[in-house]
Amino acid sequence: MDTLSAIEVSAVDKLVEIKKDQALLDEYRSKAESIKAKTSDSVYSRVLADYEKRRMELDTQAAPLQAEARREYHKLRSIFDELNTAHEAACLNKEEIEFRQAVGELQKEEAEKRLPKAQWVLKKCKKELAEVDRLRARFLEVLTAEDESGPQQEEPETKKPVEVELGVDMSDATMLMPPGASLPDAAALDAETDPASSQVENGSKDATVMVPPGILISDLDNAIPTEHALGAISGIGRGEENQIVVSEGGVSLKHALLTADLTGFTLKDLKSRNGTFVNDERITECSVSDGDCIRLGDIEMIFRST
Repeated sequence: MDTLSAIEVSAVDKLVEIKKDQALLDEYRSKAESIKAKTSDSVYSRVLADYEKRRMELDTQAAPLQAEARREYHKLRSIFDELNTAHEAACLNKEEIEFRQAVGELQKEEAEKRLPKAQWVLKKCKKELAEVDRLRARFLEVLTAEDESGPQQEEPETKKPVEVELGVDMSDATMLMPPGASLPDAAALDAETDPASSQVENGSKDATVMVPPGILISDLDNAIPTEHALGAISGIGRGEENQIVVSEGGVSLKHALLTADLTGFTLKDLKSRNGTFVNDERITECSVSDGDCIRLGDIEMIFRST
């Protein structure tokens, strides 16, 4: 518990206030959208641009605070794990004393002598776990559900997408390596493919698979649309860390994620502010097909699988 008192929560308190301001701006934006017809386009655009600018400023303020809160939360998770282990051990210790008494190894007097200490340890663990849970709840008000899984670690080298020679025409297929996938047998490949050239070491956990190529086409109003080639994992958003960077209004820093698997591509919304839509239907996660219209904020894109 001394370690728990050293957990810094100032970043959490500041993020709570920022979150309130963000929610207020989102409310203003929603209200403005609903009464858009009552004002001129120029006024509407100017107001919305101001809201977007203020929102981006809040996002900028929040970024370092979120990093600090995430570091402190990971310390808290370590404390929780240690306490949880101690709690489980205390439960087993109490149960063992009662079991040994039941089988006759321990007399009632001896069991009653040992039980109070075991019960005291168990009660202490429960009390401290409750305190940790209370503090965790404060952190999770401003962090995402992904932080619940603990510190992010770099992916092992074997999980990175790679290309492998399989004796097939690479103009019609993209060679990817999703984690945990297995290579289809020779019969599943093109009939003209030489099976001998398609062999991979048996027992490999990170075998190579074929998925059809995919692209997103944006800037549909321009004479020359922009094409974005898709890999095994393609993040979409305003942040520079995304594979597809979209700077227009209404798009979150990390807005959506497109992932490839054996059957094609899956689109997932990353809890974006304005949502992700496929064919004008808001989605959380769904597969996408050739010709689907994907909308992120004010931006529309067309998915093509060929």
